[in-house]
Order: sequence, then structure tokens, then C-alpha cells
Amino acid sequence: MNSLDKQMLPLLDNIWEEVMDIYTSWDFEAKKKSDNSPLTRADLASHIMLNEGLPTIIDAPILSEEGPPIEQKIKEKLWSYWLVDPIDGTKSFMYKSGNFCICVAFMVNHRPVYSAIYDPKNKIFYSAKQDKWSIKRQKGKREKLKTGAAQTNPYRFINSEPKAYQKTTEQLQSLHSTVQQKRVFSALKFCLMAEDEWELFAQNRSTHHRDTAAGELIARESWLLVNSTHEWLITEGINYNTPTTLNNSFMVHKPWAVSEKIMEAFLLKPTRLN
Repeated sequence: MNSLDKQMLPLLDNIWEEVMDIYTSWDFEAKKKSDNSPLTRADLASHIMLNEGLPTIIDAPILSEEGPPIEQKIKEKLWSYWLVDPIDGTKSFMYKSGNFCICVAFMVNHRPVYSAIYDPKNKIFYSAKQDKWSIKRQKGKREKLKTGAAQTNPYRFINSEPKAYQKTTEQLQSLHSTVQQKRVFSALKFCLMAEDEWELFAQNRSTHHRDTAAGELIARESWLLVNSTHEWLITEGINYNTPTTLNNSFMVHKPWAVSEKIMEAFLLKPTRLN
């Protein structure tokens, strides 16, 4: 096991124990934040433990969803930092769907160079290092993640809300006889893609940098493509050095799994598709 994972895995295992105790107790103490999103004891517990543990791995500033907001002019000056979502998929956590995870990315020059996603419900650890690896660990087994050729029938499409992507689905159905959809809310979407189970994950609803940085690196290091919009241009990768923490439309897909026409229509004219 590489040195970063050797330090990260015990930290996330400890957080797993705390989070799952709260998960099974139903004692969430859920509150609403200023943006009306939920905040539970699990979010806060994970946030505190990450803030205590991450500096022992790499001593750098920590930008967390549950931490104080940071001004853009300060963030722009940071060369390296941790970008963290202590619990991604809090609503799924509260509804006990199991579709939630812990997202950790180490950023250098506003790009993820190391990342980890931990699935507490199934105790699965995903990690990636830039230009090195994308791996999955479960029950002591290590699996290198590499995606293969795109499948055409059924064509497999992940989204967060089927009705919101109805027109996208219709366009895909015009090219493929059968389109199979799966609804996933958290950053585990990236991990399912990296496990070579799906062809496309498209997102044009509001997501934040902390929701995507860890997953993007896991996807890219498993040979998936990540395309997004930036000032009405299609770019490779997601831009994290922006005035806000909100992402533009993006898609994660296997090579040759998306036609240029659909890519341009989804990324540059999302209102026509969704």
C-alpha cells in the first residue's frame, strides 16, 4: 500500500465507526444550514475528525463544507490545500438509502493530485493519485480500476434525477436501442463509473467543487474522460479556480461513449436538454 493510503485509510476507518454509530442510532440531530441543506451530527463528527487527522498526513489548509467560508482572493493565493466534503449525500444518509460517502481531495494549483472516497455503508475505500493509479479496497482486497470499451446495448447512464434528464435520455435512445438508467446522488457516481459499470454520468444541476474534486481524479485515473464547460467552451476536466464554488455542467464518460453532437448539446446548451 502506498504511503498516502497507509495514512488515509486508518483515519477514514475511525470516521467510519463514528458515522455508522450515528447512522444506526437515528439520532441525527438534523438542522438546516443557511442554504436550507441539512446538517447532521455525522457531518460535524466527520468534519472534526478530518480537521484533526489530515494535517498529520499533509500539513495544508483545509477547505471543508462544514468549515468557515473562505474568500476567493484568499483561495486564489493557496498553492495547495485539502478540499473536503465530510458527508456527501447527507439526505441519503438521513433517509438510510446508503448512498453517501466521505470525499477528500488534495489540491495543488487548484487541481486534485490525490483523492480518497470512502463508502461507510459498504466499507469501501477508493483512492487515486495523479498519473499513477485509481484503486478500490474492500475486505482486504485491492483492485486496480481501469475502464474498458464503451457498451452500446444496453447503454448505461447515471444521473441524479431521471426526470431532469428526460431529453438527454431521449437523445441517447435515438442512438441506442436500450438505455439503462441508475439514480445516484453522491460522489459514488464517479466510483461506479470507475468500476466499469456505466458509460455516462452527466450533471448540469448545482454541484460544488468539494462534491467533485475527489471523484474526478478517481475517474480520470481509471481512463474515463471528464468534460465540462468554461465560459461557453468545452474543456477537459473541471475548473476549480473560479469566483464561486459552483461547478458548471460536466459529464464523465468512457472514450467514444458520447457523440460530439450530444456532448456539445448537453454542455453548451443544457437548458435545451434538461
